[in-house]
Amino acid sequence: MHKYIKLLILFILLGFYTYANFYYFDPEAGCKITIIPTFLPSNYNTKDMLKIIKRAAPDDYMRVCQYVTTINKNPSCGGFDGGCFQPSKPGVIYIGNDQGNIALAAAIIVHETCHAIQGHNQQPLHESECYAQGNEFLNTVTQYEDLSLPDAPVHSQ
Repeated sequence: MHKYIKLLILFILLGFYTYANFYYFDPEAGCKITIIPTFLPSNYNTKDMLKIIKRAAPDDYMRVCQYVTTINKNPSCGGFDGGCFQPSKPGVIYIGNDQGNIALAAAIIVHETCHAIQGHNQQPLHESECYAQGNEFLNTVTQYEDLSLPDAPVHSQ
């Protein structure tokens, strides 16, 4: 009996580890994305990038949730920078090195999601449309936003 309890605890711990590291789940938005990690240098957590997209650009976030099932952080057709989408693997986007800039890394997710949508709709993959969406996201995320609390005292100089 003691052996089964240890096995059960091991499976529970393994389940938590898998969920924490290889899966993004946002039940509020109906978002379920598998995350394939990389052993290459990567400064940012993919979940943090998704949270930035959710907060800064909810429409982009909903598109990611609808059209992306897997984010693979290992280089593929995109090499070590940027990312790529392969029409033969619908729902899978590849994100290369995040280049030390979390906003840019999140914009790459938005860009590659644009290609996933094009692939889903069986359209040609047009870079100009997807670069425009990535740029629009970057403009949105880098605009100044007053994050002070409503009840915080105002300091005069």
